Order: sequence, then structure tokens, then C-alpha cells
Amino acid sequence: MTFITAYSISHRTSARSPTSVATHMNDVHHCILNLPPDQTKSVLFLLADGGPDFHPNHGINELYYSRLFRDLNLDAMVVTCYAPGDSALNPIEHLWAPCTRALTSVYLPTTLPGEDRPPNKQPGLSGDELQNKESMVFNSAMAKVKDIYWRNLRFAGQRVTVHVEPSGEAPHPYGQDYGKVKLAINKSARQLRQSDLYPEFTFMSKHIDKRIGTVIFAKCDGADCCHCADHPPSLSAEDMAIMRKFPSPKPSVDHPGHFETFLEALSSTSNVSPCEHMPIYQEKGLGRCCKEGCRYVYTSKKDQHDHRLKVHIRV
Repeated sequence: MTFITAYSISHRTSARSPTSVATHMNDVHHCILNLPPDQTKSVLFLLADGGPDFHPNHGINELYYSRLFRDLNLDAMVVTCYAPGDSALNPIEHLWAPCTRALTSVYLPTTLPGEDRPPNKQPGLSGDELQNKESMVFNSAMAKVKDIYWRNLRFAGQRVTVHVEPSGEAPHPYGQDYGKVKLAINKSARQLRQSDLYPEFTFMSKHIDKRIGTVIFAKCDGADCCHCADHPPSLSAEDMAIMRKFPSPKPSVDHPGHFETFLEALSSTSNVSPCEHMPIYQEKGLGRCCKEGCRYVYTSKKDQHDHRLKVHIRV
């Protein structure tokens, strides 16, 4: 698993360390908390992979993105991904070029120092002993990659920092309840409301602006929101207004066949409704939630059905 944030790589070792949106959020959390003080910001933009563990329009992923937004005390967070067919523009793919070049013809040992056989070829090991030894082999190999082969790794003229997540360690701060979250999100509206995860779900629903291929979280100004009342935004009122009503793609008048740039959209006197001009929005014809104050564009029939039952119907 790899992500880029300020040209950083987080590498998780071993097939025994399964990845999910929870582990990815652990990596982002670690990266942000370890930024130098002069690089910390209150707004985070994540360009995510379109895979199921990252896609911002998957319900389970949205809950974990919401946790990250809350726990890092961000004023706003935007998570987006490239449209299908445009993955070649993904900078993560571009970063792999110098990574793989640096590992050309590199051999990483499959044995521990002083041993001549890999753990899976050693008879008599118990399950725990085999797992511990395999973790040690993976950790040693990844430490060598980090400290030797990727030590001076650069991308786009900038140094790339590398973090290795040791194999076999318990996920932190997210992931211990991944199975529970997955079950709760996929359950019926009634079962979700009876779950102890429902307060988190309502927090997410209150702060999310869901678009097609994008989710935006922003602190609210509601007096009934303890989180935002206790942690008021550090952004100016003008900037918070932009994040709370983030511009949506709008066809360019000056350049037919293209959309306006972000700066052009900001300076425009006429705003458009979220996703209104996106072809997929027009083709699906699902629309958006009509409830006042709800910023939610439907991405499927099931999404439309679940949103109405789980967010707006109270029993």
C-alpha cells in the first residue's frame, strides 16, 4: 500500500498485515502528525486511488475519512480521485518509477542473520514462531529498502520520506474495530441506529458534502455540534465559507469543451449545484438530497435508498 502526502511513502510489510481503509488512514495519520510544525495545516487534500479501499464514495471509507477529519482537528478535508480512464495521471503511479528504478537488481534476503533457510522451510516451528520469524524477515528487508535503497529517493525534485509499518503490529489508531464498522455500515437503518457507532455516523452525515468521486468535510457553525463548538475553525470566515460551499465543475465560457479552473470557479459570480454539469450525474439522473442543509449527491440507487433511510428517517 502506498500513498503520497508531501512526497511521502508509507510501506506496510508482509502478507500477514492486511490492508484496508483503516490501515490507510493510520498511515495518513502518522504522516500528518510527523510533519514539521511549520508544515502543518488545517486543511487537508487527499488524492486517493479509485480502488475499493480508498474510493471516497464507499460508505465504510467515508466513516474512516470522517474519523481522520475529526481526530486531526482539521477545519476541512477534501478527498477525491481520478475519473475512470484517467488513472495514468495519478502521481502515485508516477512515484513508483523512481522507486522501482532504485530497486533494480536488488536482492532482499529471505533468511535471518545466522540462518540458511527461510522460516517457511524450517521444520518444527509452531504457528506463532513461524509468524514471528516471517515478520522479522519482512521488517529487516523493508528497513534495508528504506535505509539503503530509498535513502536518497527523490520525486519531482523533492526528497521522498519513507515510513515502514512493522509487520504483525496491532493497527493504531484505527482498525481494531474494522469488522464492526463494516457490519454496522452494511446493516439496515434500524440496526445502524441501535449500534454504538451511530453517533459517529451522525457526525459524518452532519459534516460531509458528498459529490461524485469526491467527499468534502468542513467544520460547521451549528451550536449543537460539540466538536466544532469546542474546536472553532482557525481559517478565516471567508475561507471557511469556500470550504463549506466548495465550487463544483462548471463549463468554461472562454474555452468550450473544458471546465473552469478552481480559481475561475472561485471568482465566478454564479455558482452551480454540485455535480450538475458532470456527464455521469446527467446520465444517471439520480439527483441530490432535497433536504434543507443536506449536501449529498446520490451515486447509485442503493446509495439513494440507504441515505434516505439511515440519515433522514428517525424511528
